[in-house]
Amino acid sequence: MLTTHLLRSGGVGALAALAVIAAAPLSAHAQGSPSPGIVLLAVHDSSGVGIADAQVTVAGTTVQGETDEGGTARLANVPAGVARIDVRRLGFRPAAIRMTVAAGASVTTKITLIRAVPQLSTILVRGSAHAYPARLAGFYHRRQVGIGHFYTREEIEKQHLYKLTDLFRRIPGMQLVQTDVIQNAVRMRGESCAPLVIMDGNPLAAAEFDLDAVDPQSIDAMEVYSGLAEVPPGMMGPNGLGSCGVIAIWSRTGERRPKKSKRTVTADELTKLVASLQVYTANQVDVPAQPDTSKRVQPEYPEALFAEHVNGRVTAEFVVDTTGQVLMQTFGAISSTNAAFTEAVRRVLPDAMFTPASRDGHLVRQVVYQPFTFIADSSATRPSSQDDDARTY
Repeated sequence: MLTTHLLRSGGVGALAALAVIAAAPLSAHAQGSPSPGIVLLAVHDSSGVGIADAQVTVAGTTVQGETDEGGTARLANVPAGVARIDVRRLGFRPAAIRMTVAAGASVTTKITLIRAVPQLSTILVRGSAHAYPARLAGFYHRRQVGIGHFYTREEIEKQHLYKLTDLFRRIPGMQLVQTDVIQNAVRMRGESCAPLVIMDGNPLAAAEFDLDAVDPQSIDAMEVYSGLAEVPPGMMGPNGLGSCGVIAIWSRTGERRPKKSKRTVTADELTKLVASLQVYTANQVDVPAQPDTSKRVQPEYPEALFAEHVNGRVTAEFVVDTTGQVLMQTFGAISSTNAAFTEAVRRVLPDAMFTPASRDGHLVRQVVYQPFTFIADSSATRPSSQDDDARTY
């Protein structure tokens, strides 16, 4: 009734008064509610490595998040003031931290989780001169010299190539042209002639080779030399065929390529399975699951990381079923220093066998935590004190 009366009788002045009345509460509300802040949280284990898939919540609010592969979580819209951050992760003791969040600002902090569930003895993967095939020793030696363009298996896979020549579109100085017989023929630095292609050390010199006939997934390593000044003497080929450039391809030989299984049971879902007693942890069973010594697995040291003398660690999480097999849909890395180490572990676990866990006289499914430590030659004789219980498989 008050609004109707103003509209009927007041004209412009009444409308202005109405605007003031409507705006006043909004202005007071804005002044009384400070802008929320942002919390950047790093969650680590006792060794300082980030913990993935930890559940992070702000007490008394609906703000929540989850740590990424590096153990970092970003929480937006955290109310300004003193906040309590709760962190939970299956296999670790819950933890909390209090902090002051300033209005409209971001604050960074970290928290360490303490393991609450036993893990298996560490599997030690020692890099050696055989960490990559002997036929690739020259590739890695030339890569260290640094003249040319070099691509390992892992680097090629990251490109997600549809055709091999798609990679050459990303190399400076390369050009793709169409010939009478080849749709995408590579030319280097303005040259009109074709580069020499060497396949597993053998020059393909009879005619120009169609690079798109090679499946990118079949390549172990590849090296590209753009001109005469870059080509190593041993790769020049007969009659100087390498003067227009050289492409050396090293193919995978006899490797079983298991299909990469994506984790379909998330860490949060696994936590719920444990809570409902459909899956157990090692401290909830009478006899924990243990590796079958006749089916021990040994990951391959990633070639590129060994060549750079990169050490690393992975703590794998997965469920062992009542037959002793690993349920790969539950596989995940709680912590990992490099994705290539995680993938090396993933590749061998389908072949692993365990003695299944038992509870009250019955075989049960158990979540298992298996650490792996990767050590290159340069430090292989000096494992850290944290690896005192490590054993080589």
